[in-house]
Amino acid sequence: LERLKLVRKMVEHSKSCKSGDHTLRACERAVADVASRAADEYFVFLLSDADFGRYDLSGRALGAAMTSDQRVSAYALFIASNFEAAEQIREELPPGRGFSCYDTSMLLATLRDIFQASIVPDAGRG
Repeated sequence: LERLKLVRKMVEHSKSCKSGDHTLRACERAVADVASRAADEYFVFLLSDADFGRYDLSGRALGAAMTSDQRVSAYALFIASNFEAAEQIREELPPGRGFSCYDTSMLLATLRDIFQASIVPDAGRG
């Protein structure tokens, strides 16, 4: 229930963000900030409209920022109506790190899938 509240708060915040794309800078800062704290697991979830073309950004640059600290599991979720742009960026990211949500109703299910997939590698440990 707490995760659901957090995701809803994130979605509400995204509705009032200023124009311009700060995706790359936000990712770099989030990865560094999360990694600077003691934790069992480190996650960053980046929400973007996938409108990189207007701001001369690339998926490769975003992928480098997402993987700048090996302890951090960073994921990009593209909430976009432009299928081609979202897919192009997603394909430039490291495998399993980018997701396209063409309908916001897919967001919670996508986050659930990411969390479940992150648990699977640890399932055999004990």
